Amino acid sequence: MSPRIALPSLLLSAFLSASAVAQVAPPPPPPAEPEPEYVPPPPPRPQPVAPKRPTRETVTSDLPPFPYPPLWTFCGTEDPRVDDVCTFEDNLHFMALRPNPTISPGMRPKIQQVIVARRARLEQMVIDNLKAAEDVDGGLVQEIQIADPIALQELLESVKPLNPPTNLTQELKNRGIISNTQARFNNQIIGEYQKAYGSYLRRSDPKNSTDRFMRSMFKDSLIESMQAFNGMLHESRGAMKEIVDSVEGVPSNVRGKLLALQIDSIEINPALISASAEKVKLAWRPLSPEQKTAFLKAVRAHRENPDFPPVPVVNVEHANKKVIQSDGVAKVMDNSENIKKMKEDDQD
Repeated sequence: MSPRIALPSLLLSAFLSASAVAQVAPPPPPPAEPEPEYVPPPPPRPQPVAPKRPTRETVTSDLPPFPYPPLWTFCGTEDPRVDDVCTFEDNLHFMALRPNPTISPGMRPKIQQVIVARRARLEQMVIDNLKAAEDVDGGLVQEIQIADPIALQELLESVKPLNPPTNLTQELKNRGIISNTQARFNNQIIGEYQKAYGSYLRRSDPKNSTDRFMRSMFKDSLIESMQAFNGMLHESRGAMKEIVDSVEGVPSNVRGKLLALQIDSIEINPALISASAEKVKLAWRPLSPEQKTAFLKAVRAHRENPDFPPVPVVNVEHANKKVIQSDGVAKVMDNSENIKKMKEDDQD
């Protein structure tokens, strides 16, 4: 996964300034028993993996000068220097594909395949860590004291199972779907947005700007898992009877409320999915964790292919986007010098 954002220096120093734990010398050991001629050494103890922090992408300056609209224009901000900088309900790596000047419509099918497979893995992560998913869904990130290093570390540990090992941009690059230059453009677009959003917060709410920025980064890092959670609940409404019947011990009153949510067809509309999922959450609230887990497993099992979830189609276009597809790499039209530079970059 691409490197995660370094926490603000005040948070890092808080981590580093924790008091050292005093050590007490143990009592002398008893006399050792005779050892056999050879004792195999014990296997090395596994090293704990530190939880990853949300990342701020790097804004670079050595990319080809291909024009593209800033990311904030796609959520309603005109001038981030004076206007409020809007936020997204989708992951920034997903959103950045749209203004990315090196991503063509012809690349959409392969990108979509990765997104679908990624969603299937995220669904399993949610099922395996349902309590963490419900905690995040219930407002964990909003309630935590970001400035408290102990609380922050607890948050990092609790949400770690819901974070995929790499972001979407890095996965697309690792799988050979996009080139190094295309991935760098995606990261640059995100970095520019994050910089503008941070400047807006410092201007509009200087006292709480760091806290709000960090919460926005946590939210972005968890959006995909929450979308997988909500997506399964929304999808359940298309086959509610079969799914409820597969869960043992559902109380009759809960069963009735869930069956009342049955709908004839599932619309994969991001604007509707969250509200639809909330209705299921209200109805299934009395279920035990084991019953909820069985419910979500039944949603996946009901599909023709459990690993092919319904996912909104990625949008890689906008009104003024002009790209062509050549030799498997998308390039900006009528810009031969930039195309040459991009080929050189991809060979590095």
